[in-house]
Amino acid sequence: YLGPVTNINSSIDDCSTIDITWIAPTVDDRVSILYYILRIYDAVTGSLVDTVSVYDTSYQLVDNNLFIHRYTYVITGVNELGEGISNYNTFSYQRGTVNKNIILISQSLLHITIIHHLAQPIITT
Repeated sequence: YLGPVTNINSSIDDCSTIDITWIAPTVDDRVSILYYILRIYDAVTGSLVDTVSVYDTSYQLVDNNLFIHRYTYVITGVNELGEGISNYNTFSYQRGTVNKNIILISQSLLHITIIHHLAQPIITT
């Protein structure tokens, strides 16, 4: 018996790399995990994107269009007795451009305000 992996997580490493991590299931000391099967599905269409064998509890997926995709990761541990119980999680990724634009606008206004204050004559009485 091989239980499911837990805590499947995903994060963006850069604008084209997704880090997928999970916690290994508890195993009997006599029968250790040989590897994991990671199946990557397009969560919108349900189609299988890729299947890979992974020998650790993490994997990096390269996707140059990751901000338009939604993925479901199905992970199954494999030992001498065969495949264990699968577990899955679904993630979508969004670009944070709105906040960047607000910050840029704020910085521009701050810059204009500073210049305006510097250009004002100093009046003393």
